[in-house]
Amino acid sequence: MSKRIYISAALITALFSQCQQRSKVEESKVFDLGRLVGRWESTDARTHQIEEWAVDQGKDLRGKGFVMEGADTSYIEFLSIKFEGNTPVYSAQVSNQNKGQAVPFRMSAQSKDLIEFSNPEHDFPQKIVYRLQNDSMLQAYIEGPRNNSTTRVTFDFKRSK
Repeated sequence: MSKRIYISAALITALFSQCQQRSKVEESKVFDLGRLVGRWESTDARTHQIEEWAVDQGKDLRGKGFVMEGADTSYIEFLSIKFEGNTPVYSAQVSNQNKGQAVPFRMSAQSKDLIEFSNPEHDFPQKIVYRLQNDSMLQAYIEGPRNNSTTRVTFDFKRSK
């Protein structure tokens, strides 16, 4: 009888240990959307691009992206990342595009430092990717078909204080 208890305890300990190890591995594959919260800025020779993200409700995010040319705002989009079940869905709404309707992009890949959203039915972009290089540097890119090839537009953001 005591031999059975010992074997049972050993099996339970082994199973519990495996569950904890699996949990750590799964956590390392999940992108923490909270790391996007804040203001991000990217400046090139012509423009100043800004993305701002805030927590909306629970774990959803709302955001705004805009491009400044001098003192003028030349482009603005309203963004959100909402969960449909367990799947994050990124939406972008630009007033003079897509009849003013938000375009959804479903999460298609993720890791600890990268999240990718895709919508193969959309003209351009079909993919939106955020890659955190660290807590203060973010690379984002949009990608899709243009002029019979795949075009990628990259933005290198720094967290703004």
